[in-house]
Amino acid sequence: MTGTRIIRFASAADYVRIQLTATPLASLLRHQAEGSIRQLAETLTADVAAALQVSEAGGGLAFPQQAHVLLASTST
Repeated sequence: MTGTRIIRFASAADYVRIQLTATPLASLLRHQAEGSIRQLAETLTADVAAALQVSEAGGGLAFPQQAHVLLASTST
């Protein structure tokens, strides 16, 4: 089953921060210098804000995210 939900973040910067710290991307950045990560975050934030500008709602960021869901059960 595929489902689409609107996800919301306070800002593009919050979205990027979460993506860089709480996803597999964090392990890729673990050995990078703090200044390098900060510059990457600033660049990504600007790109995300520009790409999703039409989706900014109420001072925050809202956009559809699609997920593929597998439901399983066991029979005994």
